[in-house]
Amino acid sequence: MSSYAPILVPIVLISAQSVSRLFLDEDHIVRAGLAYIGWPVMALSIGVWLAYRNIRTPEHRKAATNGWVEDGLRVSAMILVVTGLGGSLSEILKGTPAVEAIAGFFAAYGLPSILLPFVIGIIGNMITGSTTVGVITAGALVAPMLGSLALSPEAAMLSGASGSVIIKYVNSSYFWICTSLSRLPVNDAIFGYGGATLVGGIASFAAVCLMWAVGLV
Repeated sequence: MSSYAPILVPIVLISAQSVSRLFLDEDHIVRAGLAYIGWPVMALSIGVWLAYRNIRTPEHRKAATNGWVEDGLRVSAMILVVTGLGGSLSEILKGTPAVEAIAGFFAAYGLPSILLPFVIGIIGNMITGSTTVGVITAGALVAPMLGSLALSPEAAMLSGASGSVIIKYVNSSYFWICTSLSRLPVNDAIFGYGGATLVGGIASFAAVCLMWAVGLV
């Protein structure tokens, strides 16, 4: 059980915080407590602490501490940089005519506005190989245009997420995980796994378009 606790406990805490917002009054003491320990930063910190407790010897703890910090910085560096750049670009777009120009382009050619975050998600994913980067880039760039494009934040995020999972290939770490586990040759994996993600991304986008058309998002 201690092996699963670092994963399960943060999920439970974050979920409990969200549920408490639906059913408890704002000044309720349980909701206030869950708002703190269910805050993702705090919940994940608890998960890290639980994982650290599973290491028994002082030597291994010291080695794990240095290794975890190094691995965490290596994995998160690209996401942090892209998030910062995306947020900065979003603020720049708000102060320029670019928002109106892009919205006008979509209106002039009769393109559905839901298509924009989808395309940005595809571009972000295919350049970096990261689904997370694709979603964050799409959200940051489309955020200042939501009013002009008549898109809800939920619709824009779901559309960007659909684009970010499409066509995984050799620059994606997950592509190599699937390739190594399935023992597929790279050429076969490009068509097999890449084709599966293509179908999945298109099907996801079609579902988002349907929900957007009927007003669910």
